[in-house]
Amino acid sequence: MPRGSVPPIVTLVIVGAFVVGALVSMWLIVSIHLSCVRGRALLHIDRPVILDPDADAGPTLHINIRNDGPSPVRVEDLEVVVAGAHAGPLDCGADTIEPGETARCTVVLDRTVALGTEGILRTPWGALRFMVDMEG
Repeated sequence: MPRGSVPPIVTLVIVGAFVVGALVSMWLIVSIHLSCVRGRALLHIDRPVILDPDADAGPTLHINIRNDGPSPVRVEDLEVVVAGAHAGPLDCGADTIEPGETARCTVVLDRTVALGTEGILRTPWGALRFMVDMEG
């Protein structure tokens, strides 16, 4: 072996340490991700949220809610809050929004709100913001 060179076993140990470190890091990232999303619905509001001010039941918001998570979500666990108006219960035509499903939901307001009014869909895992828009 020439003077000043590294023995092959040292090179193998160093490469092995890097491989083990990379595998441990990958396992840690995947396990943290799975523990964060396991058992939770991952909800999205498909834009736009449409206000129908002339609906028979009163001013009505039409909201499309998509569940991209691995678990269903109960509609009764969701609440709509709109600035300047009281919102009634959310009606999605079913009791749950299943994984991979998009529910077309409505909520009746006690008064008409201006376009661009901010609203929030409260879920057990947080809140989703939206802006009121009008079809047309």
